[in-house]
Amino acid sequence: MQTKVTFKGEKREIDMSFELAEDGSLDYSVNVNPELTPEDDAMELETRLAFIFLKTLEGDTPQE
Repeated sequence: MQTKVTFKGEKREIDMSFELAEDGSLDYSVNVNPELTPEDDAMELETRLAFIFLKTLEGDTPQE
């Protein structure tokens, strides 16, 4: 099974592709367009939502 999730903001788009293998393992890739730079605001909504989404998949609870 393959799924794609996209977070779109005013400045950036974050695409995540997921593939669930028959053995139950989950492979995923993340594409950030344009790339994040040190000057970017990491708290922009699409960046923050993508981070929370990935941490949830990894089993971590995001800290506020």
